[in-house]
Amino acid sequence: MKTTRLFPSVFVCLIFFFLHLPFNADSAPGEPVEKLLPMPSFAEGWAIKEKIDTYTEKDLYKYINGEAELYYPYGFKALATTVYVRSDNPETGIVADIYEMGSLIDAYGIYSRYRDPDEELVSIGTEGFVNESQLLFSKDRYFVRLSPTGTVTMEKSIFLTCAQSIAKRIPGDSSPLKVLDILKIPDLMPKTESYIVQGVLGFAFFKKGLTADAKLDGNVIRIFVVLEDSSESSGRAFDEYKTYLEKSGVAFSVSKDSTFPTIIARDPLYKGLALMHAGKYLLGAAKLADPASAIPMIKKIQSRIPVM
Repeated sequence: MKTTRLFPSVFVCLIFFFLHLPFNADSAPGEPVEKLLPMPSFAEGWAIKEKIDTYTEKDLYKYINGEAELYYPYGFKALATTVYVRSDNPETGIVADIYEMGSLIDAYGIYSRYRDPDEELVSIGTEGFVNESQLLFSKDRYFVRLSPTGTVTMEKSIFLTCAQSIAKRIPGDSSPLKVLDILKIPDLMPKTESYIVQGVLGFAFFKKGLTADAKLDGNVIRIFVVLEDSSESSGRAFDEYKTYLEKSGVAFSVSKDSTFPTIIARDPLYKGLALMHAGKYLLGAAKLADPASAIPMIKKIQSRIPVM
């Protein structure tokens, strides 16, 4: 029997390809979002009250006036919503909303803006949480939100049944977002990770990134990672932060480390702040009594950056 051998050049190309895959690849366009809501019911004893309504970026404000602006930067494409009611009590139901966002991390980003660290996590999709007044989860590029109507609360078991039925209809990836692994240091406070698509810490020059809470010397601080496309663009953002500090007239210093230059500052908004430039990333910690004390923690984050 003949065996097929990979020539060295082909092998090298394959390694290069896999090493340069994104943290979480975006899924291909699929079914219209309204097709992902179970019809005519998600379980026995429940049915759609009337019909499924859909919204796009042109009219989302009609459904969530005051919140729509939060969704647009995360690549919002479409929303499908309906109400499932009990057959034995049509006045009581569940409002089911499913939002199609720009990508996996965008869907998680919207979810993370609503997540409450004190609530119970559920194993649905990438991540979800439930209480008696709502269940939220993200899966692939979709964000799902369930809430009661006709009553203030709903049994968690019913929320879970509805969510599981919807999740089964959503194609694509349910695995955790690998980019979040950068934040998973021992000091991290679980269920506080967020993806911010515009203005990390409120600074326009920190365009997008991750934030979370962590414990340092018994205090809650904010850790963050600014995600840039190249070392050059992250370097520009690093310099813009220095310019901001100079214009603010606050005290700061910059280390002489050419590999991982670091700013130690008394930020006007965030008390002590430490910021490290590490390749195409900026790694930092804020809300610090002593900004220099966060350097070991930032180095832990830096050690978790994947080698590309």
